[in-house]
Amino acid sequence: MPPPADIVKVAIEWPGAFPKLMEIDQKKPLSSIIKEVCDGSGMNYQIIINLFLEH
Repeated sequence: MPPPADIVKVAIEWPGAFPKLMEIDQKKPLSSIIKEVCDGSGMNYQIIINLFLEH
């Protein structure tokens, strides 16, 4: 059975860490996806949200 079309695998890299392969549910709100990525990498969620809002 093929995987759902709204689930994608994404490689995420950040300085000083190994790349991480995550499954992202495209039906979730972007803020929820960013929080999952930050929780998995130890990054500060609010700093990342502020960076997104600036650009």
